[in-house]
Amino acid sequence: MPVSRRARRSRNTKSKKKKENKKEQKAPGKRLPVPKLKTPKGYKPPSQYRLKQLRKGRHENARHGAMKVGIGGRAKVNDSTSTPDDLLAALHSHFKFDFDPCPLECNVDALTLDHWGKSNFVNPPYSNLLMKNFLAKGIEEYKKKNYSVFLIPFRGNRKYWFKYIWPNASEIWLINKTVTFKQYELPFPHPLCLVVFGPKRRPQRAKQRTLGNYDFMVIIP
Repeated sequence: MPVSRRARRSRNTKSKKKKENKKEQKAPGKRLPVPKLKTPKGYKPPSQYRLKQLRKGRHENARHGAMKVGIGGRAKVNDSTSTPDDLLAALHSHFKFDFDPCPLECNVDALTLDHWGKSNFVNPPYSNLLMKNFLAKGIEEYKKKNYSVFLIPFRGNRKYWFKYIWPNASEIWLINKTVTFKQYELPFPHPLCLVVFGPKRRPQRAKQRTLGNYDFMVIIP
């Protein structure tokens, strides 16, 4: 049966739309530049051999998604993780970080420094005692009118949340996406969030915000 012109046109338009949809799906978002933040004086970055070990996941729990906190109380704590580049770049586009007190395998105690930066990105050790100490230091910096943005697990029912975070945080950003740290193959097994210590803002409803490839729900306690 001969095909009419209308049928040909409809087929052509459908095929064009399919191609356009495929292009839109394949087209990646704009890659944001990864910032180079200042680190504590005396910090020595890990050697190339150590970086290879971390990338290959040869250290403890790397292939099991344990990452910084144990799963079921069996895995050992491992604090040697670094933030994914796309997440750090997305956050930097909004917060304009200028200091990182917790670089990978830092050999300098950032808790003893008198001052951090004006806008600090803090990916602290996730072991309980160290995290509490870093949160207390972030509150000190907030009182000096400096911003500190913490990337930590969201555990709003824990005692340290009621002591340090809920009374003092200016914003809490819930991440609507799993995060896979650089040295691991599996995503982090717990929900992560951003805790922002900075100038207090007027209370308002939760709002959505998109930075790079990540979606956030911003809560003001």
